[in-house]
Amino acid sequence: MRYILFFMFTLLSYLQAYDITYIKLSDKLDGNSSKVFSVNTSVIYTLIHLKNVKAKDSIIVEWIRKNKPHKSNTIIAKQKVYLHSGIKSIHFHYKNTKPYFIAGEYILKVISTDKRNWKRAFRLYTPIKDKISKIYLSSDIKKNSDGTITPKNLKEHFLNSEHKIYAIIPFKDIKEGKDFMLKWIVINDGVNQNRVISRKSAKVHYFDKNSSGVISANIYNVYNWPDGIFEVDLFLDKRLITKKRFTIGDTSKIIENIKMRKGMLKVDKSLEENLITNLSNWILETINNKDMKALYEHSVYSYRDSINWSKIEESFEYIFNSKLDWKEIFKQKAKIISQKVLNNGALYLEAIYRGIKSVDIIIAGTFYKEDDNWRLLGFVMRPLKTK
Repeated sequence: MRYILFFMFTLLSYLQAYDITYIKLSDKLDGNSSKVFSVNTSVIYTLIHLKNVKAKDSIIVEWIRKNKPHKSNTIIAKQKVYLHSGIKSIHFHYKNTKPYFIAGEYILKVISTDKRNWKRAFRLYTPIKDKISKIYLSSDIKKNSDGTITPKNLKEHFLNSEHKIYAIIPFKDIKEGKDFMLKWIVINDGVNQNRVISRKSAKVHYFDKNSSGVISANIYNVYNWPDGIFEVDLFLDKRLITKKRFTIGDTSKIIENIKMRKGMLKVDKSLEENLITNLSNWILETINNKDMKALYEHSVYSYRDSINWSKIEESFEYIFNSKLDWKEIFKQKAKIISQKVLNNGALYLEAIYRGIKSVDIIIAGTFYKEDDNWRLLGFVMRPLKTK
């Protein structure tokens, strides 16, 4: 009897297949475990831990799409592998090609030799960006009877006199009631850069039973628009989803200035030093000639239509009253301490002449290029006590 029981126990142990102790899903071969994936995920991997695998054992993996209630689920892929005795783990993967995963609920089903099964549920979603068409811009729209909007005169460039500009963004399957915002920005109009000029916030609404609709807004300027580069940004739940740039009027000068600025950022040091040296030589010459009018006119406190004389006199007071030897000061080599390109394309340089009689001199100039020649737009000079 004892031998019979031992035989039955041994037989049952052989009939009893291996156990599965762990199942992981990931978008990388050795990635973190996840139950949620984008429909754009190219490959979904599963790692399965096994226990007590014997020779001739097998494993079946089924990738199943859950369908609506009262409809049978769909097996979109099935894989079977014979296992080596003692194997501890095994990888499977599914390449997301046809038949492909669409947004929805799924099950990974693992079936052992003795037909026992283990399941892991996971979900695929469509990213917001894939649910939104691109931003369309137009100078006019048509409102249809079914609630849809048809843009007229689609364009990315507008005349200065086109006072109203529309943004239209078709969407599908975005949750109704989500907050959206359209932000209108001046990227560059020769004066302003990256300045927000308008915002519109509202909630997403459908116009049919297919969960589709249109997000739209317009911006209006009672006056003619300035020449410039503009942008409209779409946010959903405070997250930037997409953006669209457009131009108004003649942007050739703005684009030229942008290119010039990019080029100026690479101005060589010798040119910077020459510009500052030429500026200091000119200042020294005007001081020696007592030509204060020239200094006044090029001071940063001088403007097109008026001159702030009190500021100029305050700025140049140390020139009149100081006992500094300007010739000795400007004999030194200036050290460039700051360089930047302004919105109008001009080059700003700031330099220091080290101390003579415990006073450093800061000199700064704004220069612009005209007909291949650099000209002085304005300057400022101030003493800096070192003791």
